Amino acid sequence: GTIIRAELTFQPGTDYVYSDLGLILFTALAELTTGKKIEQLAREWVFEPLKMEHTGYRPPVEWLDDIVPTEVFNDNLRRGLTRGTVHDRNTYFLGGISLHAGVFAPANQLAKLGHMVLDGGLVNGQRLRTRGIAVKARPDNPPPGQPGPPVKRLDGVRASIEATVTLQPGENRIAVIARNANTQSQPEMVIVIRTASGTGGVASPPGGRAKSANAFKPNLYLLAVGVSKYQKSEYDLDVAHADAEAIAATFQRQQGKLYNKVSVRLLTNENATQDAVLAGLDWLEKQATQRDMAVVFMAGHGLKDRRGNYYFLPHDGDAARLRRTGVNWRDLNDVISNLPSKVLLFTDTCKAGAVTGKRRAVGSRVDITEALRELNAAGSGVVIMAASTGNELSQERPEWGHGAFTKALLEGFDGKADVNRDGIVDMKEIDLYVTNRVKELTNGEQHPTTEIPRIMPNFPLMVN
Repeated sequence: GTIIRAELTFQPGTDYVYSDLGLILFTALAELTTGKKIEQLAREWVFEPLKMEHTGYRPPVEWLDDIVPTEVFNDNLRRGLTRGTVHDRNTYFLGGISLHAGVFAPANQLAKLGHMVLDGGLVNGQRLRTRGIAVKARPDNPPPGQPGPPVKRLDGVRASIEATVTLQPGENRIAVIARNANTQSQPEMVIVIRTASGTGGVASPPGGRAKSANAFKPNLYLLAVGVSKYQKSEYDLDVAHADAEAIAATFQRQQGKLYNKVSVRLLTNENATQDAVLAGLDWLEKQATQRDMAVVFMAGHGLKDRRGNYYFLPHDGDAARLRRTGVNWRDLNDVISNLPSKVLLFTDTCKAGAVTGKRRAVGSRVDITEALRELNAAGSGVVIMAASTGNELSQERPEWGHGAFTKALLEGFDGKADVNRDGIVDMKEIDLYVTNRVKELTNGEQHPTTEIPRIMPNFPLMVN
């Protein structure tokens, strides 16, 4: 809004001067229209097709030896040599990512981009990638040898479209979105596999030095929160802390397998204060890069205030003073919906407990559905798995050692979800297993729900 309201220095078409503002505005427009962050768009549309494996924003620490310092700072913001951190101030305050600054690349990969630009956007004679098609009526008499623009036919009820799409080798996801001035539909997705001959292999890193295979694997950052013991003992649960501990241990065992490094911030019981949970979100925001996986697991009580705002209740939380003592869902939403990495959120925040077989909850039953819908509507690319649907209470029993949701997750991660027996548990497999297993454990009284963005491909979670 500030950029749009800025006064023009020159009337359009009369003169020009360099400014960051146009590209910052274009960044926002690109993210708004595609539903993806600009670093994801750059990776999918440019870096991956050009095989620029060591090019990107906010480079990981293993690249730093190959990055030269770009500037010397001596002010109140930064001091000393800047290496691997964007020097442009506007981009620095934008988190290191913008169209006009922030990309790091070795010279040999930058040359690939330069050749593509000099060739008018072509790579080996082919257009880099077709990403969008403006649908217009085809003229009655297109020029000879030219198919003309895409065809749209309307009959008052339905619309049919004929268009040519350039496919890249491998998996291509073609999304069709209908939009008008007020809203847009969810994408209808078609997956097309194009086979192409060619040689594989791992490219040499910048400088030609050999790296281990792990260097090319993503890192995983996990924030696991589980609260069974509260300052107000009437809120106490049985196994929420054990749920978080077990999830943390399960992902840690994947270090060196599916992931290069697994870093865990585990907060349970008295360590899961409001300040500690918010600090954990700050940690996740600082650590996760576009190459990584970020996982958030939260088990405990979830409550709404009188205005309908959703809160996670930390160890020092007070249901009567949620604004001052709870973790506002908006803070969680703000962080994870803006992470550059792939994000997976597990939430079990409608806990029931199981003392003498009776369910208990703080206050009335709380429907988390709307809070999850807000996160999904943000177009953030976050995969959400919630333990229950609507105002159901999530069940936990001492004899299980965990809540039903976590018990099913752990079993699935351990291999029971591996339907095709390929040694890999992927997102679709864990979703299927958890849904059926929780229903079985709770005699149909609890139904997990999963939200996966339509444009996100299936991906592995565990290697057994």
